[in-house]
Amino acid sequence: MILTSKNNRHVKDHWDVYKYISSYRKQPEFDGQTTELPLNIRVVRFKAACEGNESFITVCTNLSEAEFGTEDIKQIYRLRWQVEVGFRGLKRNTDLEWTHSRKLDLVQAEIYAKMTLYNLCSRLRNKVERSRQHQKRIAQAKKHKQKADFGFIIKTIQQWLFKKARISLSTLEDLLLARISPIREGRADTRKKK
Repeated sequence: MILTSKNNRHVKDHWDVYKYISSYRKQPEFDGQTTELPLNIRVVRFKAACEGNESFITVCTNLSEAEFGTEDIKQIYRLRWQVEVGFRGLKRNTDLEWTHSRKLDLVQAEIYAKMTLYNLCSRLRNKVERSRQHQKRIAQAKKHKQKADFGFIIKTIQQWLFKKARISLSTLEDLLLARISPIREGRADTRKKK
């Protein structure tokens, strides 16, 4: 595939080779004379089974086929799975899946602000999990181990900071202490199918 900043007849006729990148946003790769950028990637697709259901996983990589076969890619992907799940949770909890600005300096400022909120909420979660009230609730849990609901903590703190939730500090603390979620160790999450 070739990325291009041109949108002429040749590009349109060879749509299977060229991918046009809109010119509304200046790409640093397309400076001056450069109008085409070859994108060397390999797409690897393999079957994955989860609780008896089979599906396919598609991975894009720039690793050479001569050195890394499909089985090697599967092993690398499996080793990185927890890291990917962690990044997904981080992006979803802090709304980093998208940004509101297109300007690089504003995007960086937005990411810094969201990561500051994430760090604040991490400290609050640690405080909640060390509290006596939380320990008491965990001791009373019968089915599963319990933990503080981190996504709820982030959303509640966001609402409290931006005055969408007009509650006192003590009420906020009670809310955070009351909300817990189960820990299901060794549980494979079933794939959500539409």
